Amino acid sequence: MCQPSFDGYIAERDRAENFNMNETESVLQSTPRSQVAALNLELEQQSQDQVAQLQRSLELAQVLRQVTDQMRRTLDSKTVLTTIVQEVQTLLHTDRGVMYQFGQAWLGEVVVEAVRAPWHSLLGKQHQDDCFAAEHGQQYLEGRVRAIANVMLSDLTPCHKALLQTMQVQANLVVPIRIGNNLWGLLIAHECNAPRVWQPFELDLLQQLADQAAIALHQAELYEQSCVATLTARAQTRALQRTTIELTQTLQRLQQTQSQLVQTEKLSSLGQLVAGVAHEINNPLSFIQGNLAHVAALRKGVLSTTSNGDSSQAMS
Repeated sequence: MCQPSFDGYIAERDRAENFNMNETESVLQSTPRSQVAALNLELEQQSQDQVAQLQRSLELAQVLRQVTDQMRRTLDSKTVLTTIVQEVQTLLHTDRGVMYQFGQAWLGEVVVEAVRAPWHSLLGKQHQDDCFAAEHGQQYLEGRVRAIANVMLSDLTPCHKALLQTMQVQANLVVPIRIGNNLWGLLIAHECNAPRVWQPFELDLLQQLADQAAIALHQAELYEQSCVATLTARAQTRALQRTTIELTQTLQRLQQTQSQLVQTEKLSSLGQLVAGVAHEINNPLSFIQGNLAHVAALRKGVLSTTSNGDSSQAMS
C-alpha cells in the first residue's frame, strides 16, 4: 500500500503563495472593486480548499500509519478492523461505520461497527439481501465502489431501498474488501440523519482503509493457518511418540515371550532326553530283574550240588 504523497499539494500551495504581485496589481488597477472583491474571495477559497485538502491528507496519513503500526503489534484482526471502522466514522464525520462480511448465498453479517446515538446498532445482525445478486458481487470483486447521496432518490431496487430504510440509512458510501480473488465483504459509511453528497477524497480514504483491512485479514488468515499447521504437527508428533512407545512395549513383550518359548523348548528337550535315558536304563534293568530269579535258582542249584559233592567225599 502506497502512502499518500503531498508533493502536489505543497507545490500547489507554493504556487498560490508566490503569485506574481506585479500581475496582481495590474489586474487590480484595471478591474472594478466588485470584481476585485470577488477575485479575493475566490483566491481565499482556493487557499482554504488547499489547506483543507492538505489537512485531510495529513489525517489520512496519520490513520494509515496508526493502522500499520497496530498491524505490526498484533495479529488480532478484530482489533485492527475495529480501529479502521472507528477512524472511518471519525474522519468522515458520519453516523455509522460498518464492516459487512459475506457468507454463503450472500448472507451478510455486520461484524464490526462504530455508531453514534441515537442511531441503532447493527452489530451481529445478519441480512439476507435478495437484491444483492451474484453479478453485483462480481462487480465489487472487480473493484466497484458506490456513493449514494440519497437512498430514496437512487436507482436502487425497491427491496434494497427497503432494507436500507430498516437500517435508518439515508446515504451511504460502499467499497469492497477483497482478499486475493475473494470478496470478503464491504466497508461502508452510513449517513442516517440526512442525505449527503460524498466527495472524491472520502471515497479514496474509504478505499485505502478497506485495503488495509484486507491486509490485516490476510495476515490473520495466514497466522491461523500457521497455528493449525503447528498444532497438527504437534499432534502428529505426540501420536508418533505414542506409537513408538507402544511398539517398544510390544517388542519387549515379544522378546519376553520369545525368551519364555526358548526356555520352555529347552525344558521340553531336556525332558525328552531324560525320558530317553530313563528308557534306555529301564531296558537292561528289566532284563536283569527278569533274570534274577533264574540266577538265584542256578545259584541255589550250584550251591546244592557243591554241598552234596563235599558230603560224598567225606563219607568215602
